[in-house]
Amino acid sequence: MFLSAQVRYRFIQELKYHKQMEYLKKECITKWLGIGIVNLLFLLPLTSQEIKLDKAQECLNQSILAYKKLKYEECRIYALKALEFNPNLGEAYIVVGQAYIASKDLCFPNEYDIKSIMFCLAVDKFELAKKVDSSITDRANELIRVYSKYFPSREEIWSNIRSGEKYKIGCWINEETTIRFYEDIYK
Repeated sequence: MFLSAQVRYRFIQELKYHKQMEYLKKECITKWLGIGIVNLLFLLPLTSQEIKLDKAQECLNQSILAYKKLKYEECRIYALKALEFNPNLGEAYIVVGQAYIASKDLCFPNEYDIKSIMFCLAVDKFELAKKVDSSITDRANELIRVYSKYFPSREEIWSNIRSGEKYKIGCWINEETTIRFYEDIYK
């Protein structure tokens, strides 16, 4: 089937502007445009949104790799970069929360109180994850269920901190969380 250059150009523009390219299979394009133009279609630049999503996934992959190498600060940097490209990438928040939990002994080896407060901060991240990305709600809820059991206990806390107060965690984290006690959740 022969199509004029003008018809081909118009068809390509329609694909580009309506984002239908992702739904078309190579065989379909071959049928409509001929084999010569197929390669050209697949060389068209990605849309800005597609590029952002790809970069977000790439940063998330780097974050996970840094986590596996026990480089937790680097892990957070990549996860936050992924969130710049895709603010709805809940997995990035989950990785950050897990990095906080994994680094509690490195940051505060002899301070049980602060370690238990770090679980509050990690749960904050898991809650953010499910807020921005409904596809990971079940996983986030499971992490919240597991780690909220390690919240500080009123009996073990070292100061007059009350539930609902803000507390800033130091070390490389330097973030604030809201104090929640184990007893308030598991009465």
